Amino acid sequence: MAYRIVPVQAEQQFLLARQFVLPYEKYCCSLMQRIIARERFLFIVSRTGTAPAFRDVAGVFCYTDGELLLPCLPSRDRQLLAALSCFFARREVFCISGGSRSVHTLMAVLRRRGGQQIREEKRHLFMEFQDAAAGLRAGMRQAGGIDGCTVQRCSARDADALMPLQLSYKVEEVLPAGVPVSPAAERLELDRTLKVQTVFALRRPDGSFAAKAQTNACCERYMQIGGVFTRTDCRGRGYAAFLVRCLAADIVGRGRKAVLFVNRRNAAAIRAYQNAGFVRSGSYLVVYYDEFSPCGTAASQEWR
Repeated sequence: MAYRIVPVQAEQQFLLARQFVLPYEKYCCSLMQRIIARERFLFIVSRTGTAPAFRDVAGVFCYTDGELLLPCLPSRDRQLLAALSCFFARREVFCISGGSRSVHTLMAVLRRRGGQQIREEKRHLFMEFQDAAAGLRAGMRQAGGIDGCTVQRCSARDADALMPLQLSYKVEEVLPAGVPVSPAAERLELDRTLKVQTVFALRRPDGSFAAKAQTNACCERYMQIGGVFTRTDCRGRGYAAFLVRCLAADIVGRGRKAVLFVNRRNAAAIRAYQNAGFVRSGSYLVVYYDEFSPCGTAASQEWR
Protein backbone atom coordinates (compact mmCIF):
# COMPACT_ATOMS: atom_id res chain seq x y z
CA MET A 1 0.00 0.00 0.00
CA ALA A 2 1.47 3.35 -1.07
CA TYR A 3 0.94 6.44 1.08
CA ARG A 4 0.52 9.97 -0.19
CA ILE A 5 1.35 13.27 1.51
CA VAL A 6 -1.67 15.56 1.05
CA PRO A 7 -1.55 19.33 1.82
CA VAL A 8 -4.33 20.39 4.19
CA GLN A 9 -6.28 23.11 2.39
CA ALA A 10 -10.02 22.39 2.36
CA GLU A 11 -12.23 22.63 5.44
CA GLN A 12 -12.94 18.90 5.37
CA GLN A 13 -9.20 18.21 5.47
CA PHE A 14 -8.77 20.43 8.54
CA LEU A 15 -11.58 18.52 10.23
CA LEU A 16 -9.92 15.21 9.36
CA ALA A 17 -6.59 16.41 10.74
CA ARG A 18 -8.28 17.57 13.97
CA GLN A 19 -10.16 14.27 14.35
CA PHE A 20 -6.98 12.26 13.88
CA VAL A 21 -4.79 14.30 16.26
CA LEU A 22 -7.40 14.65 19.03
CA PRO A 23 -6.61 11.33 20.81
CA TYR A 24 -2.91 12.34 20.90
CA GLU A 25 -3.56 16.02 21.62
CA LYS A 26 -1.64 16.33 24.87
CA TYR A 27 1.60 15.35 23.11
CA CYS A 28 0.76 17.46 20.04
CA CYS A 29 -0.45 20.77 21.49
CA SER A 30 1.51 22.98 19.10
CA LEU A 31 0.33 20.94 16.12
CA MET A 32 -3.30 20.98 17.27
CA GLN A 33 -3.19 24.74 17.84
CA ARG A 34 -2.14 25.20 14.22
CA ILE A 35 -4.94 22.93 13.03
CA ILE A 36 -7.51 24.87 15.07
CA ALA A 37 -6.16 28.15 13.64
CA ARG A 38 -6.43 26.75 10.09
CA GLU A 39 -2.79 27.60 9.44
CA ARG A 40 -0.81 26.71 6.35
CA PHE A 41 1.96 24.10 6.18
CA LEU A 42 -0.19 21.21 7.44
CA PHE A 43 -0.10 17.79 5.76
CA ILE A 44 -2.03 14.54 6.03
CA VAL A 45 -0.35 11.18 5.45
CA SER A 46 -3.03 9.31 3.52
CA ARG A 47 -3.53 5.80 2.22
CA THR A 48 -5.47 7.22 -0.72
CA GLY A 49 -5.59 10.32 -2.94
CA THR A 50 -6.45 13.98 -2.35
CA ALA A 51 -9.86 13.36 -0.70
CA PRO A 52 -9.14 10.86 2.09
CA ALA A 53 -11.69 9.64 4.59
CA PHE A 54 -10.79 9.30 8.27
CA ARG A 55 -9.99 5.60 7.91
CA ASP A 56 -7.36 6.54 5.31
CA VAL A 57 -5.37 8.91 7.56
CA ALA A 58 -2.12 7.48 8.95
CA GLY A 59 -0.55 10.68 10.28
CA VAL A 60 -0.58 14.48 10.38
CA PHE A 61 2.34 16.87 10.53
CA CYS A 62 3.22 20.55 10.20
CA TYR A 63 6.29 21.57 8.21
CA THR A 64 6.88 25.34 8.12
CA ASP A 65 9.01 27.60 5.97
CA GLY A 66 11.35 27.92 8.93
CA GLU A 67 11.96 24.16 8.76
CA LEU A 68 10.09 23.40 12.00
CA LEU A 69 8.51 19.94 11.95
CA LEU A 70 5.66 19.04 14.34
CA PRO A 71 4.53 15.42 13.84
CA CYS A 72 1.71 13.15 14.92
CA LEU A 73 2.77 9.78 13.50
CA PRO A 74 1.56 7.09 15.91
CA SER A 75 2.11 4.17 13.52
CA ARG A 76 5.11 3.20 11.44
CA ASP A 77 5.59 0.82 8.54
CA ARG A 78 7.80 0.55 5.49
CA GLN A 79 5.36 2.27 3.13
CA LEU A 80 4.86 5.22 5.47
CA LEU A 81 8.62 5.65 5.86
CA ALA A 82 9.02 5.54 2.08
CA ALA A 83 6.40 8.25 1.56
CA LEU A 84 7.99 10.50 4.17
CA SER A 85 11.40 9.84 2.66
CA CYS A 86 10.19 11.04 -0.74
CA PHE A 87 8.55 14.13 0.77
CA PHE A 88 11.71 15.17 2.62
CA ALA A 89 14.11 14.17 -0.16
CA ARG A 90 15.05 17.81 -0.84
CA ARG A 91 13.49 19.59 2.11
CA GLU A 92 15.64 20.95 4.92
CA VAL A 93 14.66 20.36 8.54
CA PHE A 94 16.02 22.55 11.31
CA CYS A 95 14.01 21.22 14.26
CA ILE A 96 11.66 18.31 14.99
CA SER A 97 9.56 18.64 18.15
CA GLY A 98 7.01 16.17 19.49
CA GLY A 99 6.27 12.91 21.23
CA SER A 100 9.29 10.61 21.14
CA ARG A 101 7.66 7.92 18.98
CA SER A 102 6.72 10.36 16.20
CA VAL A 103 10.08 12.15 16.30
CA HIS A 104 12.01 8.86 16.11
CA THR A 105 10.09 7.98 12.95
CA LEU A 106 11.21 11.20 11.27
CA MET A 107 14.75 10.83 12.57
CA ALA A 108 14.88 7.45 10.81
CA VAL A 109 13.71 9.10 7.58
CA LEU A 110 16.34 11.85 7.73
CA ARG A 111 19.07 9.43 8.74
CA ARG A 112 18.33 7.22 5.73
CA ARG A 113 18.11 10.19 3.38
CA GLY A 114 21.38 11.69 4.57
CA GLY A 115 22.51 15.25 3.99
CA GLN A 116 21.95 16.49 7.55
CA GLN A 117 23.62 15.67 10.84
CA ILE A 118 22.02 16.00 14.25
CA ARG A 119 23.30 19.13 15.93
CA GLU A 120 21.64 18.59 19.30
CA GLU A 121 19.12 16.14 20.70
CA LYS A 122 17.17 17.25 23.75
CA ARG A 123 15.37 14.50 25.64
CA HIS A 124 12.52 15.65 27.83
CA LEU A 125 10.10 14.29 30.37
CA PHE A 126 6.49 14.99 29.49
CA MET A 127 4.46 15.97 32.57
CA GLU A 128 0.78 16.49 33.29
CA PHE A 129 -0.82 18.48 36.10
CA GLN A 130 -2.55 16.15 38.56
CA ASP A 131 -2.64 17.99 41.89
CA ALA A 132 -5.79 20.08 41.60
CA ALA A 133 -5.58 20.87 45.32
CA ALA A 134 -2.12 22.40 44.85
CA GLY A 135 -3.47 24.46 41.97
CA LEU A 136 -6.38 25.67 44.07
CA ARG A 137 -4.06 26.66 46.92
CA ALA A 138 -1.85 28.50 44.46
CA GLY A 139 -4.84 30.30 43.01
CA MET A 140 -5.89 31.40 46.50
CA ARG A 141 -2.36 32.70 47.18
CA GLN A 142 -1.95 34.32 43.80
CA ALA A 143 -3.02 37.81 44.84
CA GLY A 144 -0.50 37.82 47.67
CA GLY A 145 2.49 36.65 45.66
CA ILE A 146 5.59 35.10 47.17
CA ASP A 147 8.72 36.33 48.92
CA GLY A 148 7.85 39.99 48.46
CA CYS A 149 7.11 39.52 44.75
CA THR A 150 3.63 39.88 43.27
CA VAL A 151 2.11 37.78 40.50
CA GLN A 152 1.16 39.70 37.41
CA ARG A 153 -0.81 38.60 34.37
CA CYS A 154 1.24 40.31 31.70
CA SER A 155 0.11 42.34 28.70
CA ALA A 156 1.77 44.18 25.83
CA ARG A 157 2.88 47.00 28.11
CA ASP A 158 5.15 44.55 29.99
CA ALA A 159 7.15 43.49 26.92
CA ASP A 160 10.16 45.70 27.63
CA ALA A 161 10.50 44.41 31.19
CA LEU A 162 10.10 40.79 30.06
CA MET A 163 12.70 40.93 27.28
CA PRO A 164 15.74 40.12 29.49
CA LEU A 165 14.00 36.93 30.67
CA GLN A 166 12.91 36.09 27.14
CA LEU A 167 16.45 36.36 25.73
CA SER A 168 18.06 34.45 28.60
CA TYR A 169 15.44 31.69 28.35
CA LYS A 170 16.10 31.17 24.63
CA VAL A 171 19.88 31.03 25.13
CA GLU A 172 19.83 28.69 28.14
CA GLU A 173 16.84 26.47 27.43
CA VAL A 174 15.95 26.44 23.73
CA LEU A 175 18.61 27.18 21.13
CA PRO A 176 21.31 24.61 20.44
CA ALA A 177 24.85 25.51 21.43
CA GLY A 178 26.46 27.98 19.05
CA VAL A 179 23.23 29.33 17.54
CA PRO A 180 23.00 33.07 18.31
CA VAL A 181 19.83 34.59 19.69
CA SER A 182 18.12 37.26 17.60
CA PRO A 183 16.73 40.06 19.81
CA ALA A 184 14.50 41.31 16.98
CA ALA A 185 13.00 37.87 16.35
CA GLU A 186 12.53 37.28 20.07
CA ARG A 187 10.75 40.60 20.48
CA LEU A 188 8.35 39.70 17.68
CA GLU A 189 7.71 36.32 19.30
CA LEU A 190 7.19 37.89 22.73
CA ASP A 191 4.78 40.50 21.34
CA ARG A 192 2.74 37.76 19.67
CA THR A 193 2.77 35.61 22.82
CA LEU A 194 1.46 38.49 24.90
CA LYS A 195 -1.43 38.89 22.45
CA VAL A 196 -2.55 35.28 22.07
CA GLN A 197 -1.23 33.38 25.11
CA THR A 198 -1.29 33.77 28.89
CA VAL A 199 1.90 35.04 30.55
CA PHE A 200 2.39 35.19 34.33
CA ALA A 201 5.42 36.85 35.90
CA LEU A 202 6.69 37.68 39.39
CA ARG A 203 7.33 41.40 39.80
CA ARG A 204 9.95 42.44 42.33
CA PRO A 205 9.54 45.54 44.52
CA ASP A 206 11.92 47.45 42.22
CA GLY A 207 9.61 46.83 39.24
CA SER A 208 11.74 44.21 37.45
CA PHE A 209 10.57 40.66 36.81
CA ALA A 210 12.19 37.78 38.69
CA ALA A 211 10.56 34.89 36.81
CA LYS A 212 8.00 34.11 34.13
CA ALA A 213 5.82 31.26 32.85
CA GLN A 214 3.39 31.16 29.95
CA THR A 215 1.15 29.01 27.81
CA ASN A 216 2.70 27.99 24.51
CA ALA A 217 -0.33 26.34 22.96
CA CYS A 218 -4.07 26.38 23.64
CA CYS A 219 -6.03 23.39 22.36
CA GLU A 220 -9.42 21.82 22.85
CA ARG A 221 -8.70 19.81 26.00
CA TYR A 222 -5.14 20.80 26.90
CA MET A 223 -2.97 23.87 27.31
CA GLN A 224 0.79 23.53 27.20
CA ILE A 225 2.96 25.51 29.62
CA GLY A 226 6.41 26.69 28.54
CA GLY A 227 8.83 29.58 28.62
CA VAL A 228 9.42 29.02 32.34
CA PHE A 229 12.50 30.93 33.45
CA THR A 230 13.91 32.46 36.65
CA ARG A 231 16.67 35.05 36.82
CA THR A 232 19.97 33.58 37.95
CA ASP A 233 20.12 35.72 41.09
CA CYS A 234 16.57 34.74 42.06
CA ARG A 235 16.83 30.96 41.82
CA GLY A 236 16.36 28.52 44.67
CA ARG A 237 13.39 30.38 46.16
CA GLY A 238 10.53 28.38 44.67
CA TYR A 239 9.53 31.05 42.16
CA ALA A 240 9.17 28.69 39.18
CA ALA A 241 7.06 26.17 41.11
CA PHE A 242 4.83 28.96 42.42
CA LEU A 243 4.29 30.53 39.00
CA VAL A 244 3.61 27.20 37.30
CA ARG A 245 1.07 26.30 40.02
CA CYS A 246 -0.66 29.63 39.45
CA LEU A 247 -0.74 29.11 35.70
CA ALA A 248 -1.96 25.51 36.05
CA ALA A 249 -4.76 26.70 38.34
CA ASP A 250 -5.74 29.27 35.72
CA ILE A 251 -5.80 26.56 33.02
CA VAL A 252 -7.91 24.22 35.18
CA GLY A 253 -10.28 27.12 35.77
CA ARG A 254 -10.84 27.28 32.01
CA GLY A 255 -11.86 23.63 31.92
CA ARG A 256 -8.65 22.35 30.35
CA LYS A 257 -5.71 20.23 31.48
CA ALA A 258 -2.18 21.59 31.88
CA VAL A 259 0.87 19.83 30.40
CA LEU A 260 4.54 20.68 29.89
CA PHE A 261 7.85 19.09 29.02
CA VAL A 262 11.20 19.52 30.76
CA ASN A 263 14.77 18.53 29.96
CA ARG A 264 15.67 15.25 31.66
CA ARG A 265 18.97 16.78 32.80
CA ASN A 266 17.35 19.74 34.54
CA ALA A 267 16.85 18.22 37.99
CA ALA A 268 15.95 21.55 39.59
CA ALA A 269 13.17 22.21 37.07
CA ILE A 270 11.82 18.66 37.43
CA ARG A 271 11.62 19.12 41.22
CA ALA A 272 9.90 22.49 40.75
CA TYR A 273 7.24 20.99 38.49
CA GLN A 274 6.72 18.05 40.81
CA ASN A 275 6.27 20.51 43.67
CA ALA A 276 3.75 22.33 41.48
CA GLY A 277 1.61 19.19 41.17
CA PHE A 278 2.87 17.70 37.88
CA VAL A 279 3.62 14.03 37.29
CA ARG A 280 5.43 12.31 34.45
CA SER A 281 3.17 10.94 31.73
CA GLY A 282 5.46 10.29 28.75
CA SER A 283 8.53 11.30 26.78
CA TYR A 284 9.10 14.26 24.50
CA LEU A 285 11.94 14.91 22.09
CA VAL A 286 13.35 18.02 20.40
CA VAL A 287 16.06 17.50 17.77
CA TYR A 288 18.06 20.20 15.97
CA TYR A 289 19.86 19.58 12.68
CA ASP A 290 22.76 21.16 10.81
CA GLU A 291 22.24 22.69 7.38
CA PHE A 292 21.10 20.42 4.56
CA SER A 293 23.58 19.16 1.93
CA PRO A 294 21.63 16.98 -0.57
CA CYS A 295 23.39 13.71 -1.25
CA GLY A 296 21.27 12.42 -4.11
CA THR A 297 20.04 8.84 -4.06
CA ALA A 298 19.23 7.79 -0.51
CA ALA A 299 15.61 8.95 -0.62
CA SER A 300 14.78 6.67 -3.54
CA GLN A 301 16.08 3.51 -1.88
CA GLU A 302 13.58 0.87 -0.80
CA TRP A 303 12.79 0.60 2.93
CA ARG A 304 13.44 -2.87 4.20
